[in-house]
Amino acid sequence: MGLFDSLKSMAGKAISDAVSEGIKKAVGPAAGEQKEPAQSSYSGQVVSSGAPKAAETPSGRSWGETMPAEPNQYNYNGTWKQYFENIFLTEFASYRKTHEKGYAKTTDVYRFYSGDAQVLVVELCPSKFDGDSLRRTCRREGIPYLRFYYDYDGWWNTRSYVVERMQKAIK
Repeated sequence: MGLFDSLKSMAGKAISDAVSEGIKKAVGPAAGEQKEPAQSSYSGQVVSSGAPKAAETPSGRSWGETMPAEPNQYNYNGTWKQYFENIFLTEFASYRKTHEKGYAKTTDVYRFYSGDAQVLVVELCPSKFDGDSLRRTCRREGIPYLRFYYDYDGWWNTRSYVVERMQKAIK
């Protein structure tokens, strides 16, 4: 199971637990059960709908119910695409970059080069995207590949998370 699948599974369990807890609070404890005070592992406000709200969370945390206080795609003054492109330009300025539309024009593909050598491919995808051909091609050619979902509920794509993943992939 990959990192994304593990995180997706953990996020799903957290949501399921939160729903169960809400039902218990609404209905009350089952017969014979003693009610215990609810405890939350999150600080700050829960994002339930509408614009995300900032909360104090550890730096680098890129998923969960609350928006991390650090820069991320939702508190950036621009679109999600501008957010990623800003990171590519500022943090990876020494690399030559190309951009193209990916699979059925539903993804954005960025290629990073050191000299003539392609050193990384980054694909920005909607959460419902399940194509895998570019990832397989990169694996076959030995080129590091990363995928970032720009509209996955509860996934913030914090700047430190994006930069760290890209730096590790290039090395």
